[in-house]
Amino acid sequence: MKILKPIETATNQDIQIEMREVYVVRGASKTYLSEKDALNKLAYVRAQRQFNKEDRPSNFPTQKVIQEDGTSALRDGKMRPEFMERHAQVLEELKADVKRERNLSPQEKLIANRSP
Repeated sequence: MKILKPIETATNQDIQIEMREVYVVRGASKTYLSEKDALNKLAYVRAQRQFNKEDRPSNFPTQKVIQEDGTSALRDGKMRPEFMERHAQVLEELKADVKRERNLSPQEKLIANRSP
């Protein structure tokens, strides 16, 4: 869902408030994202679902580390290179879809929305 929200931008010690499109992520607490961030989040979710279907881990295993104060803690593993490649591939596909959608004429959009 797209809505217009005020977004603050700071430039040269100026704070300007602009009305821009943001994308609402549904959930317990709403998050307002820019288009770029929303596409990145969607690409991550889709890539993760693909890896889950293939029963492949997206991250390296969790590691036990010793902190400065001597206590032990668990550190999440970093993302695997093949997962990052899949994420980048899905992100590029999404960007191409958005670009194609923007270039459609109003008549083409109407036809595309009517077809099943």
